[in-house]
Amino acid sequence: TRQHSFTEEDVSQMHEKVRELAQQQYTDKDELEGWLGKLDSELQESSGLQERGNRLQQALKKLEEEVEDLRARSVEPAAEQVEALTLLRGASEVLCKLWPEDRPPNEWNGVTFKEGQVSVLNLFGYE
Repeated sequence: TRQHSFTEEDVSQMHEKVRELAQQQYTDKDELEGWLGKLDSELQESSGLQERGNRLQQALKKLEEEVEDLRARSVEPAAEQVEALTLLRGASEVLCKLWPEDRPPNEWNGVTFKEGQVSVLNLFGYE
């Protein structure tokens, strides 16, 4: 695959976008500063513009996925979705162990909500 050729402006814009997304992802000031500091150190160690561009592109992709996941989780699950999952949990000894009663369904392993609805129920690999 052909690598994208980055300009200084591309790198600058990506860096700004990464900072904006990081502020959404890391709400704790120390955690945010630590993450950005680590990224800035990695960028300084990069040998050239293309390497910095590639590193920022990777960081941007990862942050976009994390922020999207955070947004999906922040929408309250619909009541009927919670009720169905709770009934499912109550009928399964395995799910009782996997899904703690003191945690809301949008924090349960293998359950992904999108706009209040269960979008993915993946129990593969959980025991």
